[in-house]
Amino acid sequence: MSSGHLSSLCRQPSRKGVQLFASLNKITSAPITSGRRVALVYALTCDAQSWVPPVIRDDVVEGFATIAQDPPNEVWYVARAVDLNSTTLEVVNLKRLDATFVDLLVATGDYDVALARFADCDVYVYDKYGTAFEVTSEFDAYEEDDDHDGHDKACDDDDGEDDDSWCYMPWYENIIVDFTHHEACNVPDAILWKLECNTADFFLRSRRAGDGRFKLPGAAIVFWPKSRRLTIAEAIGALEMLRDAIECGDVGTLGLGLREFPCRGHDGQLLLQYKDMELLEPFIRDTQHLPLDEANDTARFIHTSLETCSWPALLPAMESFLARAARKSDASAICRLLASLAGLASADDAVCPPLTQPYTGEFLKSCWQAVVIEPEFRPGNAPTEHCILLDWYFDDFLPTRPGDNYLGQWLPPPLLL
Repeated sequence: MSSGHLSSLCRQPSRKGVQLFASLNKITSAPITSGRRVALVYALTCDAQSWVPPVIRDDVVEGFATIAQDPPNEVWYVARAVDLNSTTLEVVNLKRLDATFVDLLVATGDYDVALARFADCDVYVYDKYGTAFEVTSEFDAYEEDDDHDGHDKACDDDDGEDDDSWCYMPWYENIIVDFTHHEACNVPDAILWKLECNTADFFLRSRRAGDGRFKLPGAAIVFWPKSRRLTIAEAIGALEMLRDAIECGDVGTLGLGLREFPCRGHDGQLLLQYKDMELLEPFIRDTQHLPLDEANDTARFIHTSLETCSWPALLPAMESFLARAARKSDASAICRLLASLAGLASADDAVCPPLTQPYTGEFLKSCWQAVVIEPEFRPGNAPTEHCILLDWYFDDFLPTRPGDNYLGQWLPPPLLL
């Protein structure tokens, strides 16, 4: 260091030193005859507890698939900003890292992916001090420049070089104005219509969308879980998706997020016409409600499903359906439905015809057992005639009907209690 300045000295390794260290590639030992020798002996070992293996592609795909199974409720559209120079929204125009990200999302099979552009808004001019001036066009930016420095910065300086004290930065609004979906995702039209003029709910590696301190990108990868399809499409779009799935025989376009399906009994009839157990079972198990005060559509749908598909095929779904209803303290409606299926209710009071299949009593006993084990199911708090009839049916009437009991064809009624 001299005259207040720092100078660095780069020491180049000598050739002899390099040759010396390169020759020490074998471990040798010799007896100590005199004096003392000190050597540092060490070995590189791996600590299994602290070592983190590198992330591989399969791990990333599995992680994204896990998130898609239980996505956040408040976030539908997720965006990742991309630097897209081309005017065409295509995956082939993405950079390698962004294209790899799209490939990972598509590989899960659980996401819809699209490339989107956002709406232009006002242009801000920044000077070399970081001060922003809002303008509406590039010509206005030049006028701001003239007022600020006294000459036209749109022209070159006298020395032939551009003045870089100003830069023109376009700003964007969180409104999707153009997009292209990934062909491998097979996104229904009802979902694509909702994407146009919509907004992204969250941008990766940034603040939440809508924060005034966050500068939106011009283009982004926008993706959302397929399980959100029915929620995004809403009632009209979801019904259209359902009809398309029935016509083309492809239930995968629904995303199978049936808990969000806004259907009632008349939509359940469409599912029943398709006669696909993979679709009908989760609908009854997770979606179908028990609104017996709404023209009895649900009860008739349940009866038709049992008669069409047979009760053994739908028994697990029915047990889950009734357990959900029991947790909502719908004891009266459950008792009325089971009494109607058993043929105990009068013609005016029944919500559906009786079930006419072999061993109907076994089905009703399993359904009754599924609801009585729920802590919220308390028919004794408000006893009705249907609850009393079911109690009599299981204790006294069912044992006398061999056709309704599996063991009734071999055992006498006293042994069936």
